[in-house]
Amino acid sequence: MLTPPDVRAEPTTEQAARNLAVLASEVYRLAADFRALGPQAERMATGALGRVDNLLAEARSIRAELAQARPRWLQEQLSELGISPDSRELKLHIGSGGHNLQGWVNLDVHPAPLCWNVQWGLPFADGAVSHAFVSHLLEHLFFPNEAGEFLRELRRILAPGARVRLIVPDVWQLIDAYHRGDRAFFAQRNAYWNGARGDGPLLAQFLNYAGVGPDPGYLFEAHKYGYDFETLQALLEAAGFEAVERSGWMQSADPVFLVDDQSAVAGAEHSGGHYSLFVEAVVPARKAGAQSVAVAEERQPTVLTLMEAARREIDSGRPKAAAALLSEARSIDPANAQIARSMGVALAAAGELDAAEKSHREALALDPELAAARLHLGALLERRGNLRGAVSNYFRAISSAQARGRWLDASSTPHWLTSEVLHAMAMVNQNRVGLLMGLIEPLESRFGASAVQRVRAGLAHYLGHENHPPADPRQAPRFLHIPGLQPSPWLEPDLIDWLPALAERSEQIRQEAMDVFQQQADTGPFLRAPGGESLAPYLGGEQPRWDAFFFYRDGQESPSGAQLAPHTMAALRDVPLVRIKDHAPEICFSLLGPGSHIKPHYGVTNARVVVHLPLIVPEQCFLTVGGESRCWRYGRPWVFDDTFVHEAWNHSNETRVILLMDAWNPHLTEPERIAVTEIVEGIGEFNRCD
Repeated sequence: MLTPPDVRAEPTTEQAARNLAVLASEVYRLAADFRALGPQAERMATGALGRVDNLLAEARSIRAELAQARPRWLQEQLSELGISPDSRELKLHIGSGGHNLQGWVNLDVHPAPLCWNVQWGLPFADGAVSHAFVSHLLEHLFFPNEAGEFLRELRRILAPGARVRLIVPDVWQLIDAYHRGDRAFFAQRNAYWNGARGDGPLLAQFLNYAGVGPDPGYLFEAHKYGYDFETLQALLEAAGFEAVERSGWMQSADPVFLVDDQSAVAGAEHSGGHYSLFVEAVVPARKAGAQSVAVAEERQPTVLTLMEAARREIDSGRPKAAAALLSEARSIDPANAQIARSMGVALAAAGELDAAEKSHREALALDPELAAARLHLGALLERRGNLRGAVSNYFRAISSAQARGRWLDASSTPHWLTSEVLHAMAMVNQNRVGLLMGLIEPLESRFGASAVQRVRAGLAHYLGHENHPPADPRQAPRFLHIPGLQPSPWLEPDLIDWLPALAERSEQIRQEAMDVFQQQADTGPFLRAPGGESLAPYLGGEQPRWDAFFFYRDGQESPSGAQLAPHTMAALRDVPLVRIKDHAPEICFSLLGPGSHIKPHYGVTNARVVVHLPLIVPEQCFLTVGGESRCWRYGRPWVFDDTFVHEAWNHSNETRVILLMDAWNPHLTEPERIAVTEIVEGIGEFNRCD
């Protein structure tokens, strides 16, 4: 019988790469499981959300460490190759794949002479390269973001008038061969690509080669897009190239580019020619003449040229010179947030931290969603020892960018920001939980740990630090779940001691609601659709209408309430309202039009409940909470927990009107209500970077 060895072999980078490919497949399948299961995933796998967060945090931490070590490793490689920041007239072979060209800088992944990932950018000075040869690389980048960013970087490092030669699979030929049913065309590919089957369905072969549907674990090696000449020409021109021309195998006006035969992939051929598309393009040269663009820029600097010059000064280690250029740019365009951000970077590099912080805050005043400025502000605050401020700004910068589809991966993150973004993500993952859990500590000292134990558990669950899912599967709070509160879709109205007194004023309140909506004074849609987003996912019906007249919204009192509905406002002032900065109270006359349907949705927290006082209620109007339906009846209030799935219908031909308001969950104690208030306000301040 064989005995397994006692000591495992040390893992290698090759094994790690294989494991990461397997991990990519597993993450994809796990994401599919979460999409399919929804809230059930957290209940079926203990601590699933927190474990996913930990996995993400570990991956980001590793990437951040690699990014921090990368500059020194790059410098070692460049030194061995004899390349300095002053090197010019370089011939660059990108994607060498083991076929190194003599006299060229051969760049590819390990074990190339210059090991590099082009998604990090290209590690050469502006205009340092005279020739660039790129064979069968572009199809491995996502289109258009990664591919476009790569070509823009390529244009940056190429000198004016320099030329690039690109070789990619010619998808037009594949389309033509598929259309003609040319099975031999596909079969001949076996001579060049192992594993490319020539006997399967032609469509499957074509789509696979064009980059359709790669396995998640094979994404690095797989094709991600296919090009014909027109598509590649448009991409090159968008990146700033000109004179884009179709070429051919071993054909070029520049003899330096007669190197196609050194690439086995580029040489792949079939009976009708080569499988590849050969294209060359040129970086625009500066035009001669007294009125040339360059001279005009020198005579009257533009904001763009000043900012570009400032960037070069910063890269060259002269931040004060950069700040002087940016000061001139700001005098031309003082409302430009990007100039203020760049000024903050230059001043920070010069050691003028107070001025740098002021400049970053000015940039954010001009554009509050300028994620890069908030990222730099976070770095500055971290440098100054303000951990809470740093993590808060890092968190908001990342959230803002990712909400706009940026900073999600290498293709959506500018290469010059990658290391800073990864560091910010690592800082958030390492510190956010501790900072926000710190909100509960003074409350425990004030009331005793047991008095606010449920709120502490809710906060830990919100942060993914502990797992306390709702006990009822119909419940799914969108923000804060307080465990241990009795889960019930409907609550007895007599649990709210002030509700009977409010109901006694129903007739006065009803009359004011009728007057408000008849006058259409300060009424508007209940829902706020960000960025013109369609309301179709939220409202149904031929002409759905859900309007409101607000007395309080996001905790702010509306002046119109006391003016247009004084009796209602007086009644509300007799009620112990939920008061949480920027969150509560939330009180309005709610109007649901004929034939309208408020589609199923969930509320934000079970720390509060929703109260309805029906005012104008036609027949066939009802609310369903947790699968249990009830019809409104005039003057008879009800209370429900909106973290249970709920929806509302008006099947009549008339308008339904209610007074809608929030109230504390009656099962919360007074210390817990104070704790929830301070926790929610603290989270809000953190997220706003107050």
